Amino acid sequence: KKIARLAGEYCLLFLVARYAGLRKEEAASLHCGQVVKPDLKKTMLRLGVGDEYGSLTKTKDGTNKSRKTIIPSATMQLMHDYTRTTRYQKRLENFKALCKAKRESGEDAFFDSVDGVDENKEYLFISNSGIPFFLKLHELNNRWNEVRHTVGEILGQEVQGTIHNLRSTFAVAIFRALLRKVTADTALALVSDLLGHEDITTTMLYLKIAQNDPTGDEIYEDILDFVGVFDVLDELEDKLTHQERSA
Repeated sequence: KKIARLAGEYCLLFLVARYAGLRKEEAASLHCGQVVKPDLKKTMLRLGVGDEYGSLTKTKDGTNKSRKTIIPSATMQLMHDYTRTTRYQKRLENFKALCKAKRESGEDAFFDSVDGVDENKEYLFISNSGIPFFLKLHELNNRWNEVRHTVGEILGQEVQGTIHNLRSTFAVAIFRALLRKVTADTALALVSDLLGHEDITTTMLYLKIAQNDPTGDEIYEDILDFVGVFDVLDELEDKLTHQERSA
């Protein structure tokens, strides 16, 4: 066994999945059109994912449903800074060259499949060979397993969980933070909306860990991480109220 460096793209993707509650498909298909230079005076901002925003998501019926979640401004800043690096620009060039080669060779399925590539987009996460990460999700799983094994080696204990569990971590932290502002039912509805769940019972499974009383340190850490969530709380509540009236 040996310790090897984890490429920055994977570090950033896992960070985005954790702090925006994204599925791996959603994080892997983000593009520069979804990245902005944030106002760091505001702790949080909204992030749209899904069909309306030109990225991929995953639902039970197979549709590419759109939704808005939240993301810390500091995390968005990391994404923005990455798109300005020579490393990213080189990968983007390789992506464009790959698309050109696919077109010239008549490999239209590369573009026309359900999860096909849009050659006009500047995907955020691209391999060195120009392949968007959402076409190689197995690689994400492999890198995540390396993270788990490394942590296990360092801590001397087995680490459970998949990339998808980062959504649960996001949900629990947001839920605990919201409980200081709103009722449990409202907090549950807001978290469910951020995660894009059609069935609130699914969200309850994500929050299973929250049934245990959190320690003071955990609450303090959650509030430090997500204090800015309250800045967008009114907007989310208004959305839910409008949906209830429409129903």
